[in-house]
Amino acid sequence: MSKKTEVIISSLQYAVEKGIIDTQGILQQITMSKRKEVEERHPYKITEQKDGTWKTNIRDESKKNNQRTIHKATKEAILDELIRWYEDADVNPSIGDCGLKWLLDFQERAYSEERIGRKTTCSRYERQYKQFFIDSETGATFAKRKIKTLSDDDIHDFAIDLQLKGHYTENAYKKFWEVMGGIIDVCLDEYKVIFHKRDIKDKVKRTIIKKGITFRQTKDQLQVKENAYFSADGYNSEKNRIIAFCEESGTLVDLGIALNFFLGDRPGELSTVLKSDVSEDFHFIWINKTEQRYKDKDTGKYVTEVYPAPKTEAGIRPNPVVDDAIPILQKICLQSNPNSEWLFSDEKYGRYTNAKFQRRLQTICKKLNIDSKSFTDMRHTFTSEVDESELPEKSKAAIAGHTDYRTTKANYNQDIHDIEYKREALNKVLNKVNILACESHDSVET
Repeated sequence: MSKKTEVIISSLQYAVEKGIIDTQGILQQITMSKRKEVEERHPYKITEQKDGTWKTNIRDESKKNNQRTIHKATKEAILDELIRWYEDADVNPSIGDCGLKWLLDFQERAYSEERIGRKTTCSRYERQYKQFFIDSETGATFAKRKIKTLSDDDIHDFAIDLQLKGHYTENAYKKFWEVMGGIIDVCLDEYKVIFHKRDIKDKVKRTIIKKGITFRQTKDQLQVKENAYFSADGYNSEKNRIIAFCEESGTLVDLGIALNFFLGDRPGELSTVLKSDVSEDFHFIWINKTEQRYKDKDTGKYVTEVYPAPKTEAGIRPNPVVDDAIPILQKICLQSNPNSEWLFSDEKYGRYTNAKFQRRLQTICKKLNIDSKSFTDMRHTFTSEVDESELPEKSKAAIAGHTDYRTTKANYNQDIHDIEYKREALNKVLNKVNILACESHDSVET
């Protein structure tokens, strides 16, 4: 109840005691005030139909579009129904109500803060909430539960039942806990209802182990680990075959893919390079922007835009261009749309997006009979090659766009060599050992 309504009620109570106005008049004014207040608060339109009846929508997590329609004979009856609905929601909201409030609050912060990835995260949370609390029958049922009737054990049982019936991947289940954690925070901050988030999660982990509950594996997890990067040894390596294909094709998007094998840029960095970011001697490219994709809160459509800063502060860097890559970069500059500031742009498509590069890379992999891979796999391949160089650790981290070399070593160092490369390297090591052993033996005999 708003302060305005409270003041009106207090004044009317005083008037009744003094006999100034009658009770019936008081109730009428209270009702009118509540109707006006709920009409201003209600986000959906209240419309009159051709037959003279009235209708509006209210939230309902059990429906696919997250709302249902109510019909009444008069507008006043609609408003009275809304008053009852909102009073119930304010006193003891459902899990679904708290979930939607969490999403709306996060959306408001995401659009007011100029931080990379916030809008993208907001879109991801919306998809995940829909996945776990609307599309899932188990989740949709739980979303109707009133928070003041729930206990820690109820949330534990729901989390276990959700995984048993949904058989999600381990990563998806972690995302569920992000959403559930946000809902639990709203319960505490807005309604002072306490759930012990850490205790619930720990108990769920123990139950999963005890009952032997499994997580569904993704296609990537079922593949051999070596397929998470491009083989880089020899002329017929996956890396060299793709580069050769792209150079022969000579299209702007293909040349960009070939170039990135020598740059190792993050997805979204290559597509936002300006012509002015390329040095005059073609020896380096400034990386200082990235691309983000999110669902617009007003139109509901996905938007792809350039963000004026990379993923991290260390991502702002001059990316060296090696001699073998300079001819590729020169061809790109010649082909680029002369009327655009973007390096990767043409008259038909405008600026090339990260999605265009990703889709084209998958098509090339299919044509060359190479397991489908992404720009992230390309970056892992490049960074692994850099890590094997004799550069200082700080330089390796700087090229990769990392603040700390430990990040480069822990997350981007892959065994990119094929069996023949390993055999040759091992032969050299063992031959050297044998030669030293023979020399040592000869000196002892002498």
